[in-house]
Amino acid sequence: MITALTLGGLALTKDKWLLQAFKNGSFPATVYTRSKRGGKNGSKLVTPTFASYQFVVDFLIVGSSFSDLALQRDAFLGIIGIVHSGGSQTLIATRSDSTSRQIDIKAITVTGDLTTDDGLSSLIEITFEAEYPFLQSSNPKSQDVLLSNGGGMSVPMKVPLDLSVGHSNTITIQNNGNYAAYPIFTFVGVLTNPVITNVTTGEAFSLTYALPTSSDSIVVDTFLGTVVIKPSGNVGRQYASGVFWTVPINGAITVQLTTSVGGQTGKCVIAWRDTFLNI
Repeated sequence: MITALTLGGLALTKDKWLLQAFKNGSFPATVYTRSKRGGKNGSKLVTPTFASYQFVVDFLIVGSSFSDLALQRDAFLGIIGIVHSGGSQTLIATRSDSTSRQIDIKAITVTGDLTTDDGLSSLIEITFEAEYPFLQSSNPKSQDVLLSNGGGMSVPMKVPLDLSVGHSNTITIQNNGNYAAYPIFTFVGVLTNPVITNVTTGEAFSLTYALPTSSDSIVVDTFLGTVVIKPSGNVGRQYASGVFWTVPINGAITVQLTTSVGGQTGKCVIAWRDTFLNI
């Protein structure tokens, strides 16, 4: 099912580096947060959250001679070592259906001893660990949600008249994975008190903040729950309210951007990836 693996852009599968098994690749670990019952002893389980993703991969390293086997092992383990020397690296798995899924690897454990029975091949087992608990499509998606600048009223006019400001366009986005995707919202000025709403579910994320120019923006990571004001880099979590909503897997959703002031020219860029619990 997996035809190729790369780590940090370098191939882990070659003629002499043979993928044997990809194990424990179904679901990330699950943890439960706990909260006290009011006025009673004990605790209750609340919404579960996912912990780090960990899986094991087996490789068979083959050499044309004893010395070549040693060289092949050194070259292979040199690629694995880039995670420790260079920090987080992206692991990309290409599947037999030509799709690919990726995850950022933070730590690696390597086991696999050379024995006299190995001959011209040896097994290496690698445990990969990632902080982000889901695999994602290698193809990022993004959509601009714009504000409508249209005005005026239709004739004949309806009664009662709608005098509200902040008329908006809507867009449709979709997650083709098997788990909800956590998008990143980038609000770009000019915007005053913007609200990005998942119209399908009614969930909304709001900012009580003004972005006066197109050079001003706020980046919201819905997985981490962070709000960062650009270009200053200041924390803006105190200006946020509502829900860090996700893109579900049950079909397309409609998204809308509104503000408290009409006629503004800003937008919200929504970036996400199809999200998966497995390879």
